[in-house]
Amino acid sequence: MNIKEEDIPCVGISSITAADIARAKKEGLTYKLIARAEKSGNAVAAFVCPTLFPSSAPEAHTDGTGNLATLYAARFGRQSFSGAGAGGYPTGSSVLRDCLDIADGCRSFYADSFVPRSVNLSGMQGKWLFRCMGETFVRECSAREAFNAYDSYRKNDPHALLARYAVDEE
Repeated sequence: MNIKEEDIPCVGISSITAADIARAKKEGLTYKLIARAEKSGNAVAAFVCPTLFPSSAPEAHTDGTGNLATLYAARFGRQSFSGAGAGGYPTGSSVLRDCLDIADGCRSFYADSFVPRSVNLSGMQGKWLFRCMGETFVRECSAREAFNAYDSYRKNDPHALLARYAVDEE
């Protein structure tokens, strides 16, 4: 599916404080910056935000330049793949592969043949952590409601925090 990059809500990790990390650790949780996407009818539910994983989860142990991709499917369940995601050798290998693909006539990664789809976060429910004006609270709602609330909170507190709990993936 082809979606516009600017339609994907993205929240980084810059608002996570040492106190947030200590609180999460005390609760047996670890923050990780996660990109999530899933098909939702004719649309895609996709976003990037800090996510709280149980400290025992594989995602909690992906550190440094490592990457982990996890796929969920009805017929084969959960499959995870991990490996180096940055650094001299992985980057050099990727650049070389891109050059070889271009030399072989490979079309752009953003292929024109994909049908454009919209990003729709209304159906993706979850548990969300918010911190605004020094108060931390948890709310269960759709991803659309969470990102809208976060945008509203940031008007009053530029250091507001939004994080998703990964409890639905356990």
